Amino acid sequence: MLSYYRKPTDFRNPLPRLNCFARLNPLNPVSRLNLFNPLTPLHLLRSSRGISIITLIILAAAIVAAFNAYAYFNPKFQLSKYSVVYLIHAQRDNQRKADLEKIKAAVEKYYDDNGQYPARDGWCGRIYSVFNPEVKDALSDYFAGGAIPRDPGFRETDRDYFYRRENTRTYVLMAALENLPADSPTYSYSGCHNWPGDDVYNYRLLISR
Repeated sequence: MLSYYRKPTDFRNPLPRLNCFARLNPLNPVSRLNLFNPLTPLHLLRSSRGISIITLIILAAAIVAAFNAYAYFNPKFQLSKYSVVYLIHAQRDNQRKADLEKIKAAVEKYYDDNGQYPARDGWCGRIYSVFNPEVKDALSDYFAGGAIPRDPGFRETDRDYFYRRENTRTYVLMAALENLPADSPTYSYSGCHNWPGDDVYNYRLLISR
């Protein structure tokens, strides 16, 4: 009677020992199971000196946050011009200037159609005014859907875009910019509708024919 010898199975180590630093062999199905291959994402998250890339990202974020916080409370700090807060304000200021140019174009079209600027001499106030809507009503037809531009940061507040008619041939448009030197001039038209007080409006277009 023939007998067969069967090598006992080593249950402690059913797979052959792998070299975790060996190059992946596509022909060897066992090597494809190597979860500790140096080409795995876990290995790529570490630099040659053993410093985690995630640690570097966190450190960089902390430095940026510290600069932003310092720039926010110290407007004269030169690096504040590169802070996130400054860039957001600058973007909104550019939008304000562009909006006033659009409103100016609409006011000029109104003059061409009516021979004078909106409202009466001496009228002044926010363009979007609930109780004094003369200017808003006059300009709505010159914007699609009647959507006259509004301040991107101060809409629904007393710093929204401002209009004043000096006379039939002269008017003023104003906005409140956020990024300006401390000695920038401000404009006062106290007594106007919804006037927010002095030292608010610091950007003005004075148009006269």
